[in-house]
Amino acid sequence: MRMLQNISQRQFAFDADIELSILKKIEKGEVNTGITTIISIASALDIPPKDLLDF
Repeated sequence: MRMLQNISQRQFAFDADIELSILKKIEKGEVNTGITTIISIASALDIPPKDLLDF
């Protein structure tokens, strides 16, 4: 979704208030994340959090 909005990882990490290194691991599926981070990511993407959980 980040790439569809043409946002760099660095800018997105800043917008979501997430460390860039953590964002990279989340995107690669190397770490699990909590609800607070999911909400931050959804907010930065301007989408409801549930959209991140629909597979």
